[in-house]
Amino acid sequence: MTVLLVMAKAPVPGAVKTRLCPPITPEQAARIAAAALLDTMATVAATPGVTPVLALAGRLGDGVDPAALTAAAAGWLVLPQRGGDLGARLAHAHADVARVYPGRPVLQIGMDTPQLTAGLLGAATRRLARSEAVLGGAVDGGWWALGLRDPRRAAVLRAVPMSTPRTARLTRTALAAQGLRAVPLPRLRDVDEWSDALAVAAGVPGSRFAREVAAACSVPATEPIAFTGQADSAHSSRSEPASMAGAGPVEPGPPLALRAVVDGGCGASGAGTLLAPAAPVVSVGGGATVRTGTLARPEGGFGSALLEPLTPRWLVCGDGRVSPLPVSRWYGEAEDALRVVVTRCTGPTLDVGCGPGRLTAALVRAGRTALGVDISATAVRLTRARGATAVHRCVFSPLPREGGWTHVLLIDGNIGIGGDPAALLRRCAVLLNAGGTAIVEMEPGGVGLWRGHAWVCSAPAHGPTSAGARFRWARVGVGAVSALSRDAGLVVREVFRHDGRCFAELAKRSRHHRPAGQSLGAGPVESRTTSR
Repeated sequence: MTVLLVMAKAPVPGAVKTRLCPPITPEQAARIAAAALLDTMATVAATPGVTPVLALAGRLGDGVDPAALTAAAAGWLVLPQRGGDLGARLAHAHADVARVYPGRPVLQIGMDTPQLTAGLLGAATRRLARSEAVLGGAVDGGWWALGLRDPRRAAVLRAVPMSTPRTARLTRTALAAQGLRAVPLPRLRDVDEWSDALAVAAGVPGSRFAREVAAACSVPATEPIAFTGQADSAHSSRSEPASMAGAGPVEPGPPLALRAVVDGGCGASGAGTLLAPAAPVVSVGGGATVRTGTLARPEGGFGSALLEPLTPRWLVCGDGRVSPLPVSRWYGEAEDALRVVVTRCTGPTLDVGCGPGRLTAALVRAGRTALGVDISATAVRLTRARGATAVHRCVFSPLPREGGWTHVLLIDGNIGIGGDPAALLRRCAVLLNAGGTAIVEMEPGGVGLWRGHAWVCSAPAHGPTSAGARFRWARVGVGAVSALSRDAGLVVREVFRHDGRCFAELAKRSRHHRPAGQSLGAGPVESRTTSR
């Protein structure tokens, strides 16, 4: 009979799933970890013909949900993890099982793949019965399962670097050096980052894990929100407050990345979603203080998708076009195409329609002064939780540093904000300094220019829909950007593409070069086009 060995950590806040924070709190991360472990243990218990063993770091009674975890472990052999780094602890766990159950094969998994099924584990044990070793690779380059006919051979793991994009390949090589060919198992996604949690939870609706992820996405109306973060080290010594305080309540004080700027918004968010201005001040360490706020709900438009990121959402335009909203991508880290955008930003950058802040945070990590702007209070809260700065405001309202931004970004279709791209680009021109540029993402196809109303729904056409309030929106193709830019006093400096996405960098014209009375139709691009 195969021993099914689960490597796990006690779900203690601050000690487990720390890479999920931000955007969630250590307490929420621990609850998600506990749910993942409970789901994994239930799947192991449902797998026929295996002996369950738990190799545990810490004590179940010290973490969240201790009663449920203790009950789930009843009848299991629970071994303490031994050793320093992960490779040593894995090797010790296999050796300990070999001493308790001599001659038995061992299939070892972790607590990071709550999407496991009894069928998948059963198939893995049957494959191990016909092989010396099996290895299940993970999407991030690690592995989620290792099976050994002789678990003492796991000693090779001591020399394998863990938690790297090469861990699975190096593990396979180390086993091969011992004469073991590892038969592959299906590749799975393990839960390391918040985007992983959203993707895995979407695949196992109704599970404990999915319920805890959904709970972490939703903030009750009375829950206090502490905006913590770290100042942009590349700019924190500059005299930013005066230059940033062009409009609105951005007063001198702590670094911008630690401030809660509280004000109102306008646009597609529908109901008046505000951060309460009379918020208490709390300490975040290092002598810095920030304000807290409370979130009033509901939100409409794209804000509704952010509040429930596990619910599939579509953007429906008045011309009948239906597009899925990539909410899990918004919650993740900046993808390759956006990292290309970041490299083009050489000075203070305004991220319009920042959403959960993946681009704003990437700019801060790259050493840029950056500010996110969004009409969704949820988006602003999530951006601040990433350690970046954001204001809850409409782009057409007064903003900090008017006329002083080196770059203004309109990414992820945000050229459509307000339904009038020409007016939005004119607003960008006002926000930019004399040498500044706007970087705009466009649709790569032949849409040209479409303007009208749109709404967000939870099901596409031809089925039950839950439609939100309508708001003005626009879509802009690459063929229309030149004429729109001229109307706004901008010129297309360059069009560039990456991973199938299309961007234009628009520079401010000198006033005496601005032509008058330009049409909004398609026009020639006034500068070279590159592909990256």
